Amino acid sequence: MPGEGAGRVHVLRTGNGGRAWTDGATLDGVGQPAVTPITADDLLVYSREGAAFYATDGGVSFETVSVGGRIIACQAASPGIVYALLESGFAKSTDGGRTWTAMDAFTHGVDVSGTALDFHGERIGIVYGTDRLFITTNSGQSWDVLVYPYDYVVGGTDEI
Repeated sequence: MPGEGAGRVHVLRTGNGGRAWTDGATLDGVGQPAVTPITADDLLVYSREGAAFYATDGGVSFETVSVGGRIIACQAASPGIVYALLESGFAKSTDGGRTWTAMDAFTHGVDVSGTALDFHGERIGIVYGTDRLFITTNSGQSWDVLVYPYDYVVGGTDEI
């Protein structure tokens, strides 16, 4: 998806592993785009500015979708279940990315936040925070802090 000026992206498509490319849609309002493939034909294109677009035809055409905020990271756990880590929160789609539901993502007095997420199947996921890790084993319904950055974990004082 090469950029065509500020906020405009022209989508190119391939059906043979990248040997040949055809034109797809042109999307406006997408700076620094990211793509989450959901199935071979279903795609979610988003930018950190908050724009999100969904395609069911491999990128020939897109419709605007509302995920609920600025997307930091997004991952399809299955063709039906897609998770999005937002700048302020967490969202889940149960219809492959067409519609989204904001989820409570709070544990031990802190909001679940970070820079990346990784789901292993539909239930088990991890969010990589800047100073801690968050884990869910029930599809994001509840969260636990996996590692705290205590001195004994990341180094500390030189005193013994």
